[in-house]
Amino acid sequence: MKKLKTPIELKGRVIRYETIVHLKKVKKFMKGGESEALKAILEIAKQQFFEKYKLNANNKSTILGIMQLLPEHKSASHTPIEDNWKDGASVIQQIQDDKGKLIAKFYQTTIPLRKSVTSKTIREILNGLIDKSIEIRFTWAPNFISTISDASAIEHVNYVYEPCTEDGYLIEEAPPYSYYHSSYIKLSAIPPYQIISREFTNQIYGWLGKYGTLENFRSKFDTLTDKSELPLRFYMSKREFRVPT
Repeated sequence: MKKLKTPIELKGRVIRYETIVHLKKVKKFMKGGESEALKAILEIAKQQFFEKYKLNANNKSTILGIMQLLPEHKSASHTPIEDNWKDGASVIQQIQDDKGKLIAKFYQTTIPLRKSVTSKTIREILNGLIDKSIEIRFTWAPNFISTISDASAIEHVNYVYEPCTEDGYLIEEAPPYSYYHSSYIKLSAIPPYQIISREFTNQIYGWLGKYGTLENFRSKFDTLTDKSELPLRFYMSKREFRVPT
């Protein structure tokens, strides 16, 4: 007479089956993406990340440990602006979220400020990585930084986005930065740089669940082409990107 499986054995079999199905699904959706330039950028970013922090791609706990030591993206991804930028500046817009909560103040300044960012296509970013006019620095994501340090090559603007609390107070870990436009432009969808950042994290560590399921996220990633635009940030002090020891 055939021995019946115990409830614990049956549960273990179900878990193993569900795990196999999940891994097959993940593998299927990891094949997406039509931009060859984007695939090349991600490979360069991963290689540089592992080399910079002397990591083994198979050691997930060490990778996560390094990621948690990296600078906050919101504090290290913009060119620092002049300390006296508020001299004569005035608030011209109060920025609110979808629920009407104050999240930032938008200023016009009398002092010209270094532009924090410009836009480049994915193909242009790849070309810049190849010819060394662009480098990658890491927060929880790859940031693309122009290596041009000549002050005359950087454009200037007179607008600042300053994150704040609902009561209007400054947020220490989210400093103000110069803004590329004369009014705040609300994003209508997840921008390409956030999609790529999430994919980078996915490939070096694994799926953490942000932006819904992997399947839903993959459909967003697949929409990116060589002509999709990413922010190219300008030169910043290396101290802004130092991992604490």
